[in-house]
Amino acid sequence: DDAWDDASIEFLTEASRHFASAKGYKSQVELIAMAEPLAEQGCDDPLVMYCHGAMLQDGMPDAASQARALELVEQAYHGLVERGYPANRPFAAAHRVYRTLKDDASQAEKAEEFLALSEKHALEAILLDDLETNDGRTLYNHLNALAESLPQERREKLCEAAKAHEEKSPYVVNMLVGEYHLDAAWKSRGTNFASDVTEEGWKGFVEQMDLARYAFEKAWKAAPNRPEAPTAMMSV
Repeated sequence: DDAWDDASIEFLTEASRHFASAKGYKSQVELIAMAEPLAEQGCDDPLVMYCHGAMLQDGMPDAASQARALELVEQAYHGLVERGYPANRPFAAAHRVYRTLKDDASQAEKAEEFLALSEKHALEAILLDDLETNDGRTLYNHLNALAESLPQERREKLCEAAKAHEEKSPYVVNMLVGEYHLDAAWKSRGTNFASDVTEEGWKGFVEQMDLARYAFEKAWKAAPNRPEAPTAMMSV
């Protein structure tokens, strides 16, 4: 809409700079001040709503602001899906709703709903990686944050599902799989002194470390200029 297009573009540009911690980026309070007039004018673009909600959620701890932020982000999620935004956008909104609700026992059912949506959109977002750019590094970091928050069995299922996209997105898939196996190795071994680790613990540790190595090496071969795979291999 001509009434808010220019202001929306300016707001989204500044929100992008904020998320990227670009030099001289605006604070959440400053960005909220830019977003409020857009909301008052009736701007219903879901990405504007998402960024508005995110700034409220991250920058205004009072209960009223937090409640409004959750409402905005949830509305944004549905708009992002309905208007066909790339999968990483609804993923971010769904994951933010889940993170907000997950510790509230009264919202357990809704939290589970948005966790499942986060996993669904994560698998779709994997396909957005372009090995010719560095965007896949940010994409991997966001998706791995979800994966690391999951119980081990659920994380394993997510990684198994991700393998279906390995041909089209070898870097992101193998980084997610490698990180899973690295974590599984230490869960098998435990954190006791070496002399206290069981034979079964050592066996699982070695097997999982080998799988982590294999995945990280494939990720590195797919994107040798990205540092995450060789950094992870230092841990292996």
